[in-house]
Amino acid sequence: MQEKTEGLSEMENEDLKLSYSTCQFFYNGCTLKPSFKSAVCRTFICMTIEESLSETKQDELQYWNRVFQKEEKDFQAFHVKELQKRNINLLDNPHKLIKYFQEDV
Repeated sequence: MQEKTEGLSEMENEDLKLSYSTCQFFYNGCTLKPSFKSAVCRTFICMTIEESLSETKQDELQYWNRVFQKEEKDFQAFHVKELQKRNINLLDNPHKLIKYFQEDV
């Protein structure tokens, strides 16, 4: 049966070309059809793998999750304040917003 490719992103189409790409945690590859995979698979550890980690590794994973969440929260708070100060928002000033993030802030 051939996979439907309409509406798939370029990355999803690449996955289809590669068929079932091999997840580093599964020796036989991920069991999801490529059309169901998302970028999340490439960025975050899926729940099946997380549950199979040792308690020490799960604790370490939770620690790094907290570190990244705090960094993201601080980043967002800083830039929200700075954008409000400069009166820049996505709806009214999309080009200024893009330019802002291209600057060395």
